[in-house]
Amino acid sequence: MSTRTVWGRADLQRTAGRPIYLLRGSSRPPSGRQLHDEDLKVDIVRVHKENFNVYGAWTLWRQLNRAGIPVGRDHVARLMNELGLVGVVRGKQWKTMAVGSRTGGMD
Repeated sequence: MSTRTVWGRADLQRTAGRPIYLLRGSSRPPSGRQLHDEDLKVDIVRVHKENFNVYGAWTLWRQLNRAGIPVGRDHVARLMNELGLVGVVRGKQWKTMAVGSRTGGMD
């Protein structure tokens, strides 16, 4: 028995060159984690905008838990990374020296 009789010509052309794990997941409904993440993304964007887009993952995680939304810190960091959100970095701005711009010392 050949694969053509089992699958049919159209199926073989459709699946040619694709790994089987990609074909299985395409018709699968979203998982519970994916659904939960979509709900959390809305809350994360809302809280981030309410606080002038300055909160990083740690502060945003604290604010979400204060608001009664139980979520893990690394979970917030992962979702912020997916959304492209970043917090403001505080502290001194360091200036690096170019390689050939040393003025003192031994040459």
